[in-house]
Amino acid sequence: MWSTVVDAEPPLAQPPKCLAGNLRSPLSRRLAVHKRRFNRWQNHMVSGQIHAFRRQTVFWSMFLLSIWSLLCVASTLWTARHPVSDNTSTSEWVSSGLAYWILPFDFLGLLGTSIVCRCAQSRPRLRPRSSRRCRTSASSAETKKLRITVLGPFRGPASLDMASGSTVHDIVKEMRRRRLIPNLSRIEHSVIFPAHQFKALEYTDLLRDIGVHDMSVLHIRMSILGGSRREADDSSTPSSQNPAPSRFTRWSGNFRSERPDVFPSLDP
Repeated sequence: MWSTVVDAEPPLAQPPKCLAGNLRSPLSRRLAVHKRRFNRWQNHMVSGQIHAFRRQTVFWSMFLLSIWSLLCVASTLWTARHPVSDNTSTSEWVSSGLAYWILPFDFLGLLGTSIVCRCAQSRPRLRPRSSRRCRTSASSAETKKLRITVLGPFRGPASLDMASGSTVHDIVKEMRRRRLIPNLSRIEHSVIFPAHQFKALEYTDLLRDIGVHDMSVLHIRMSILGGSRREADDSSTPSSQNPAPSRFTRWSGNFRSERPDVFPSLDP
């Protein structure tokens, strides 16, 4: 009797260690991706601190070496130009000059180097040395780029590079430009920053004022606006001054609107 051999299914690819766990739901996969990005950013910060400390150490060490060499040359030239007495040799003049001038400068230089390197370690240099330096002045503070993650009714999180002086409306315009959210007059977009407040932010709020920094997560929501208008009881009163809204009941189905093609009447 012939037996049928069925090939076993290939084993599923094992996820990375940082993404290990139950990744069946979309929310768990999204959280795992955010955790992986956060860990990569922390590693980037640590490498930036090491690079800044090493760079400052090399710079100030070479600076102290050059100052020490200049002082040695200056003391030698000074002793050569000024003759000494018979009971004092040139070597004693040089040794006294080194003891009274160079050693205190070396001590102060080493102390300043340790302080500067410690300050540089607290402010990591994340950009490579070949890139152009960015001046941290009041005018360039608004041009500082921030990497922002936006979650909303679209597929996957969106990463935006925005300036710290941008507004919430700039984020909405950038999302519309990238066609992640629809640009329709009937749809209103509200941006929420849970770390600041759970209410919708104003379009005029600046990112640096509400506490948005690198790797911050914002949420965007959409709400559909109606096309109703306010009708006046008196024809002489303009509709913008009359607070009475239009009537809409489930009995008659009458809905006065500025766009009758969008909201047609239900009357026969």
